[in-house]
Amino acid sequence: MDNNSYDSGDWFNKLDFSYQSDNWGTGLPIASQNQGNWPIMEPLLANSALTPQPSDIAHARDAFREFLEIRGPPAFSTCTRSPMCKPTCTS
Repeated sequence: MDNNSYDSGDWFNKLDFSYQSDNWGTGLPIASQNQGNWPIMEPLLANSALTPQPSDIAHARDAFREFLEIRGPPAFSTCTRSPMCKPTCTS
């Protein structure tokens, strides 16, 4: 809902590699840019029916992986030669 989640920091961009949570509804975005929309956002964030379930998160993960396969070779195929990449990267 925040059109600038990048500046909200890691709180709203948290990754859960167990795919059990996506940090939905953990708080309102920064007031300086969003406070006027808080009355609209609050009930949506509190609505448990909108909280993504692990199956929804897994579906999004799988769809993203499919997009990567369609795209062709991995975008970071040189990452195995970079000390910045995890050893699990492959080309």
